[in-house]
Order: sequence, then structure tokens, then C-alpha cells
Amino acid sequence: MKATIYTNKISQILKLDLKKHNQQYEPIKIHKFSKAHDRFLIIDQKFFYHFGASLKDLGKKWFAFSKLNIESVNILEKLKQDWFVYIVECKDGTYYTGISNDLNHRVEQHNLGKGAKYTRSRGPVSLVYCEKYSNHSIALKRECEIKKLTRSQKKDLANNYKE
Repeated sequence: MKATIYTNKISQILKLDLKKHNQQYEPIKIHKFSKAHDRFLIIDQKFFYHFGASLKDLGKKWFAFSKLNIESVNILEKLKQDWFVYIVECKDGTYYTGISNDLNHRVEQHNLGKGAKYTRSRGPVSLVYCEKYSNHSIALKRECEIKKLTRSQKKDLANNYKE
């Protein structure tokens, strides 16, 4: 049996536990995986487990996991996707800032009137700026930062943007 753990944080305790395990049993590989904060375990490229601790927000140290069929869910490919923070200019000259893991599709959706409510009546839009990030969380934080910028600051970003 071959097992691999993907995790965002490899703590000293995890390293120690893994070392003890690997001395007694068939070794488990561990990889730093910064595109998500949960942990994933893949066994023999057949079984895929997702480990999360979202229930701990309830004030208890609960832990949950899900077993997924690796053939039906290509989760690692989805998690490897990059995220884009972007600014589009609407036909009325206003700017809209958003995030997406499929930038071209998202701009197309804005232009079809199926994007954000703000852009539906202001299309067509044109992409004037984007930044690429390795995970959703960082992209969301950057989106919030850009949304707080003044129109002039957003215009500066757009003017200095090189594809």
C-alpha cells in the first residue's frame, strides 16, 4: 500500500508522528500543499480522503473526514488551479473587481450578462488588470484590498498592467 498526505502545514509534531510511523510501517509520503488548508490522503491512487476541521469553530475540537472515489473526482487537479484577481472596465467607465479560477470564462460570463449583478447592465466589459495566485484564500484577501482602492488607484493598476 502506498499512501501520500497533502497538507498546507507540516508541523514538528506531524513530522515526528510520521517518522515514528515510517519506522514501523510502510512509509507514508508527505507533501506541502499550499492550495488548501485541509489535508488530503491518497492511498494506492484509488482512495481519496479529505480531512477537515471546520466543525472546531463550534467550540469543540471535532474532526471530520470524507472518503471520495478518486475516479469520479479529480480533486487534485482542481486544487492545483490558480486563482486570478481581476479588474474589468465596464462600458460606462466604472471598474469591477472579482476573482476566478477560470479568468477567460468569467470575463465571457460578464459579457453575456451572466456574471456579477453589477456588470449585467454595464456590459460589455474589458479586462484591464489581473494578478495570479496559487490559492483561493490569498486571492480573496487581495480582492478585498483592491476593492478598497480609489478609482484613481485602480486606474493606475490598469495603466501599468502588462499581460
